[in-house]
Parts: sequence; C-alpha cells; structure tokens
Amino acid sequence: MTDKLIVACALALAVWYAWMTEQVTVLPFGDPLGPRAFPRILTVALLISVVLLLFEMFFAKAGKQLQSPLQAATPAGADTQRGRDTRWVIAATVAATTLYFFLFEPLGFVISSSAYLLAMTTYFNPGKTVANALVSLLVPVTCYLIFSQLLGVDLARGIFPI
Repeated sequence: MTDKLIVACALALAVWYAWMTEQVTVLPFGDPLGPRAFPRILTVALLISVVLLLFEMFFAKAGKQLQSPLQAATPAGADTQRGRDTRWVIAATVAATTLYFFLFEPLGFVISSSAYLLAMTTYFNPGKTVANALVSLLVPVTCYLIFSQLLGVDLARGIFPI
C-alpha cells in the first residue's frame, strides 16, 4: 500500500511540476535553452523514477507469489531485514527532510546537505562510517562547485562564505 501511495504522490508531483514549468515566462532574448530546460529535465527524471517504482512494485508482487507461506506471514509495514516498521522509517525521513528544508538557507547548501546526507547514509548504510562521511562531504561540495563555478548558479552560502 505504501508503494502505491508513493507512486501516486510522485506522479501527482511530476504532473504539477510539469504544469508549473509551462507557466514560466520565456523571453525572446537570453539563454538559448530558456528557463524551462532544467525543470523539464527534472520532470522527465521524476517520471522515469515513477516508472521504475512501478516496475519494482510489479516484480516485488510477482516475487511474493513465489515465496513460502511462512515468509508471507510478516505483518504489513514491517521491514523483515532489520525488524523496523517502515512507517516510522518514512516518518523519520520526512522529518529529516523537513529539517533540511528549514536549515538550507541559514546553514547553506554544503553544510545542510552534508548533515542531511550523513544522517541518511548512517541510518540506511550502517557500519560504513568512513564511506558515509566521504559521500556526505564530497557529494555536496562537488555539486556546489559544479553549480556555482561551472553553471553560475548561486546556491545558499550560509555561515561559510565560499
């Protein structure tokens, strides 16, 4: 049920985002790609994600039909690998993402993204402290440099002016 809700929300978000993208005013001068290019790429990426989720749901459902009755007896919403209730995992992820949203401007892109990624990778990839820390630091720094230096996009600088 949770997968269907996620797919429905992601599809609704993609449709809304595509509609909002088309509302952007395009001026006859300026960037040859226009202001709609990047949002359209994001819309396509989101739609591809929805399709991949649908494939995953389909193949997971087909796999459940092949499992034994003992495996099928696990309660709904339970993560059988670690014994965690997926509803709490989703709620904690939403809470962390909300916190990230509110800390993005005051702390800046690099610090807030690094903290968010460190929290997420530590939870979803436990025991890999060095790898989690490296990913959590290198991905935001690399993205910041690409967007600010190469593409000229001004990201939130926060407390450390870079």
